[in-house]
Amino acid sequence: RLRLATPTLHSMEEGESSCENRPHHPTPACGGVGADQTANRVPVEEEGGENVRSAAEGRHRELALRLQRAASTGGDVLGALESGADPQTTDVDGRTALHYVAMKGDTFAAVALCAYGADLSARTSNGRTALHGACWNGHTQTVLQLVEMGADPHGCSYDGATPLMDAARNGHSHTASALVTVAGADVHASEACGRTALHLAALNGHSETVRVLASLGAHVNACDADGCKPLHFAAWGGHAGTAGALLALGAEVSPRDLFLSTPLHDAALGGRTGAAAVLLDSGAEVDARNSKGITPLHSAASSGHLDTTAMLLERGAEADAPSADGRTALHFATWNSHPRLVYLLLQRGADMLRCANDSLLPSDILCSVDSFEWPEDLLPPLHRLSLPVTPLHASSDGGDLEAMCFLARAGVGLDCQTPSGDTPLHWAVRAHQVTAAAWLVAAGASVGVTNCKGVTPADEVGRCLDAAQRERLVRKAEAFRQRRGREEKG
Repeated sequence: RLRLATPTLHSMEEGESSCENRPHHPTPACGGVGADQTANRVPVEEEGGENVRSAAEGRHRELALRLQRAASTGGDVLGALESGADPQTTDVDGRTALHYVAMKGDTFAAVALCAYGADLSARTSNGRTALHGACWNGHTQTVLQLVEMGADPHGCSYDGATPLMDAARNGHSHTASALVTVAGADVHASEACGRTALHLAALNGHSETVRVLASLGAHVNACDADGCKPLHFAAWGGHAGTAGALLALGAEVSPRDLFLSTPLHDAALGGRTGAAAVLLDSGAEVDARNSKGITPLHSAASSGHLDTTAMLLERGAEADAPSADGRTALHFATWNSHPRLVYLLLQRGADMLRCANDSLLPSDILCSVDSFEWPEDLLPPLHRLSLPVTPLHASSDGGDLEAMCFLARAGVGLDCQTPSGDTPLHWAVRAHQVTAAAWLVAAGASVGVTNCKGVTPADEVGRCLDAAQRERLVRKAEAFRQRRGREEKG
């Protein structure tokens, strides 16, 4: 058969990206026509050599191009066929003229092509037939006509997608209903990754299609290869209405996948506050733990979803609930550099000194993650929270002079202490942040404040800094004092 290069046309490929997979439940890519396996499909002018230049081949190619152009643009398909065009000609993605007219819903052209010998079972490079194309775009009349002419409603693409799945994933309820009730399509069929038509409708938020499929016998609690049910997919997609529809149809509110994650975990991970609220209203467990002890609050905090985190806390989520390795939401939020979320958790009573199993503290993370920066508007209210480790301690430990200057201007006390009695100057000296320590001294921080062990910053200078560092500290402190004096006079 002749293969032709054609212009880019509207096809199933354009909608494929809407079928998004849950990130911790990887599944094979599933979607539109012609997306893969095209490396060995090249235009005929690159394959035919000298023979293509013959008059007969030239005529054949001209007719094939005419047919394909007519099929893809709504032109005179019958005229091209009557002139001798071969209906079996494919483009570089394996699509025949029948694929194109089916995707466009041109029933008359589809009948004409079949009358001239078009193959109803012809597949594109990813295994889809013309019937898949008609279903993808919801052309019910064309679908029924193709089935009447012998198209297989059970035929699968190479990744296991049936025509019913393509109708469902795009929300074509009437087409889906006709496939099942008239054509006898299997409503329980699943892709290679285990997803049914109902999973796909739920994933893309097609509530009416979900209801139609359920009325036709689809199982609302069917599992895919990862143990995910349609409600998991509706929650991950953030489709609150679809989640509500599934629950009304009898879906379990807190089913577990293979990793013991619930739909609420998925909603929280994606920041789908509305879907999460629907699940909680229906009785979902707010502190459900998966196989790693992760709660929905952990999922929301690690991803930086402020609104979802706030809603979970308002609904009773435990702020300091530990994962299997002892990490809390505050650990996850600090590690992933979400300062506003950290502030929210601290406001709600999260413990900055809560140890993980490896003894890691959220306060340790604040001082070690280079990308963590407090927004200026949060710094004063943070100090008013009376935290065990303040932003001034953290910025002194990291040598961040800009943040230290801002905090001082905001009225933060330079000698604020941790529960162990350490001031920011203690921390700066221990961290060998000579410039930061010098700035604190010049700004008025006391070198004589004792911590719980009776150690002063002056003691730490003698213990932690060598002679050269001590000399530099004195010199820099004097330079900072002189600069402050000039600024005050100016």
